[in-house]
Amino acid sequence: MAWRATLPAGSVALDRQLSSTQNQRAAANRRASHLSGPSEWLNVGQVAARSPISITVIKTLFAATPNVCSYTGCDEVLTNPAWQEVNAEIAHICGERPGAPRFDAMMSDAERNGYDNLILLCPKHHKLIDRLDPGGHPVDRLREMKAKSEIHGASARPWANEAELTRLALRLMAASSDPDSSTSGAKPRLRVLRSGKRVSITNSGSGTAHNIELLDEHPDESPILLGESPVSLPAGGRFHVGHWAQTFGTRKSTTLIVSWQDEHGSTYVDRFPVN
Repeated sequence: MAWRATLPAGSVALDRQLSSTQNQRAAANRRASHLSGPSEWLNVGQVAARSPISITVIKTLFAATPNVCSYTGCDEVLTNPAWQEVNAEIAHICGERPGAPRFDAMMSDAERNGYDNLILLCPKHHKLIDRLDPGGHPVDRLREMKAKSEIHGASARPWANEAELTRLALRLMAASSDPDSSTSGAKPRLRVLRSGKRVSITNSGSGTAHNIELLDEHPDESPILLGESPVSLPAGGRFHVGHWAQTFGTRKSTTLIVSWQDEHGSTYVDRFPVN
C-alpha cells in the first residue's frame, strides 16, 4: 500500500494520523514470548544511528513530498531506488538548539523535533537556509515553502509504499545521526536473537525501548516470517518477532533493521544479520 499525503492546504495533520494508524496496528494481536534453552547471539556491532527525530516523523516528511526538495523552485530529486544513500536532509524551521538560526526558546524539544517544525531539503538548500543566508529565510517563509510542498505532494501520485519509506528514513538517520551523542537516563539496547525456529528481540540495556519497528532488507526472499513488533520492551525483556522458515527459493540469511526510542524520544537504529 502506498502512502499519499492527503493534506489540505496549510494542514500538517498527517503525522498524527500516521502515528494513530501505527499504534492501532501494533496493538492488534500483541503477544509476549519467552525463550529458553541454548541460544546463539547474532552479529550486532554498534548502534548505527541515534536521532531525536522519530522514524514516523521522517517517514511522514518523505510521504508528504513528491520526492523533490521542499525549497520553492528546486526540483532536486531526494531519492532513487538505485542509490545507496538519500539526497535529503532534515532542516529545522525554528532552530534545534540555542544559537541556531530561528531558535525559539518557548518551544519544547518535542515541538522542535516534531513534524510541524521540520522541512525536507536537498543538501544545497539546507546549507543555504542555515549557514549561507539564514537572515533571508525567516520562519514564515520556510513554513510557506513547506505548505506549498505538501500541497504538491498531496496532488501527486503515491511514489513509495510503507516499507520503502521506512528504508529511506533509516538511511537518512544513519547518514545524519551522531552515534556518540548521549543523553542522561536509562538507555535501551536491542539485540536480535535466533533460537531454532524462533527469532526474537531482547533488550540488554538499562531502560525501556519504545516505538519499536523492524524491517527486513530482503522481504521478498527472506527466510523469516515476521509478526507483530512490541510497542515497548522493558530492560531485560524478550519478544518473539518472527519464525525461521527457510525453504527452497528463499535466502539462507537476511538482515533485520531495528529502530527504537528511549525515554527522551531519541531514536536508535541497528542492523542485525540473521542466518
